[in-house]
Amino acid sequence: MLIVATGFCILYRFTGLSFLKTFCRFFMNEILTQKEPLPQWRRVLLGLILAGMVTLASLLLVGYYIESQLGAEITMIKDAGEPVNFEDFQTDVNSAATIEDAGRYYDEALSQIDPNTSRNLMLIRNFYRKSIITLPADKFPGDMLKRIARILSQTQLLMEKFDEAAKLPLFYFDVGIEQGIEVYKVRVKALEAGAALLSIRTLEMIRTAREDAAVESVISMLKMSRIFEQCPTLLSQIAKAMFIETACQDIGLLFEHGCPSEQALSNLQDVLSQEAPEDMLERAFYAERVYQMEIGRNLIPEKIASELLQQDVPELPERLSLPSTRWGQLRLRQKATWYFRNMAELIETARRPWPEPFEGIVNNPPESMKKTDKLMASASMSVRLASEVTNLVRCAILVVAIERYRQSSGSVPASLEILVPGYLDSIPLDTFTGKKLLYRFDDKIYVVYSVGVNLKDDWGSVVSHVQGKSPEDFGFRIKLAKAK
Repeated sequence: MLIVATGFCILYRFTGLSFLKTFCRFFMNEILTQKEPLPQWRRVLLGLILAGMVTLASLLLVGYYIESQLGAEITMIKDAGEPVNFEDFQTDVNSAATIEDAGRYYDEALSQIDPNTSRNLMLIRNFYRKSIITLPADKFPGDMLKRIARILSQTQLLMEKFDEAAKLPLFYFDVGIEQGIEVYKVRVKALEAGAALLSIRTLEMIRTAREDAAVESVISMLKMSRIFEQCPTLLSQIAKAMFIETACQDIGLLFEHGCPSEQALSNLQDVLSQEAPEDMLERAFYAERVYQMEIGRNLIPEKIASELLQQDVPELPERLSLPSTRWGQLRLRQKATWYFRNMAELIETARRPWPEPFEGIVNNPPESMKKTDKLMASASMSVRLASEVTNLVRCAILVVAIERYRQSSGSVPASLEILVPGYLDSIPLDTFTGKKLLYRFDDKIYVVYSVGVNLKDDWGSVVSHVQGKSPEDFGFRIKLAKAK
């Protein structure tokens, strides 16, 4: 009876319907004044009504509990001083009022690019790169060289904007992630086209022995990857990885075909050192959590959302459609609560030095995170990607240091330790093992590499010799056949 009365009271409190008051009085009067046993049909009807009242009351209580838990999770995030909006990732925009911003040049350049040309430009770039690797200088197809010259001539002013932006600080650039996935995809295709153009220019400079100019072109591409740091979600991390991989491919080819000056190499090493900061993975998880807040604000009661996030609830393109049933809505809110809790644990793991993030998220994820399988799949992919990108950049830094040493001494170093402290502060570590990156050389090649995901030293096998099989190790293999 107490439970029934409680259910009635809660319903009356939340609905405020006058018929409930009359309804409650009628049935309570029937129960208290009835001297004879109630007829069967009335007992069944009363039981059904009471069961419905209790179920509805329980639903309201559970809903209140789940919504308060979700709100509490976001309150904890805010109270911890962690990002709750994308603006928290951006450089101080107040400074942009007095200092020229690279973002303006990127906007101007990208507005002139047709995103649909991205795939075609990348195919041209890959074919041109393969030709430089395999063909002697006098064997290049004339029509291909004419096509490259035409592309570079038509886009010269465009690439000058990228070069100008590379010299300036970047305060803000809207990559499109805040407006939705479709806007983001279009924006990234334009960026990919810009990266392909810069790479084609770099390859042309390598072919025509303009090594220092090629270094500056690579630096422009690396600097353009900064734009993904404004909203470093997992999607943005994938796009940035493509930029860095393309730039590093050009760097490897440059050292096989040319000899940049010491000053150019020093500049390149400085820029590379900024491309894989220690907090890269942590920031990606922070941003992904912010992004989920942005697209899922309708999971949170509007009052809580506007108070905690300090702005109105926006109508985003990815705005989630809530299930039509109350139970479905509560289930979705419960999943959101688990998501934010597990993301907090991921962030904590990402703060640890490598290889702990790889071990703790990819190899041995906590049992508590299995409630969010999609999150763990995304997190695992992100950790692998961050690890590979970090290793690639660290290997590139080592290659530049080796080339600087090679210029001054005439030979490659006998060990990486020789590079410290003249060319490096310390030997970079392999994110998969936490040990120093590996180095092998002979009279024809040298290899700087990580052991890769299999955690085994495959003796610098960074080029796959089996069709369709990925290389066992991960890094750079530089030929020494050409005198420098």
